[in-house]
Amino acid sequence: MQNIKLLKELFPKALFIHIVRDVRDHCLSNMKAWNKNPFRSAQMWTDAIRKCRSDAFNYLKEDYYELNYESLIENPPSILKSVCDFIGVKYESNMAVLHKPSENLGDAKSTTSIMRNNKGKWQLEMETNMVREIEKISFSMMKERGYPNLVCQI
Repeated sequence: MQNIKLLKELFPKALFIHIVRDVRDHCLSNMKAWNKNPFRSAQMWTDAIRKCRSDAFNYLKEDYYELNYESLIENPPSILKSVCDFIGVKYESNMAVLHKPSENLGDAKSTTSIMRNNKGKWQLEMETNMVREIEKISFSMMKERGYPNLVCQI
């Protein structure tokens, strides 16, 4: 995300797929796995996505594909078909099957299946005040990405 221009210069035929996760779950994961400050995580999430989108617009044009993590885990075959169309390969059903664990940290550690419920955990595991502050930091980008159920209505 931070080196799009350079990567495109080095690999001019490259296609870029950007998977965006809900900032609240992103912050929660960072807190649980690495004890990171959630407000700093929210600001970094917002800044990184903003820069990535700007660089994609300026340097990648049609070579950039953005999707929500939540859509991917809710309906892997449908989203993977879209990704395959973008990169120009034929979709195969085994693409949605994990043959070995993909994570070494967090709730998905050691799992070999796509965790379709690995979203919205912030609703149960975060204090409302923390959610409100994260949303204040990331509100505009959350709105652009279509994240609903905002505690903080600015």
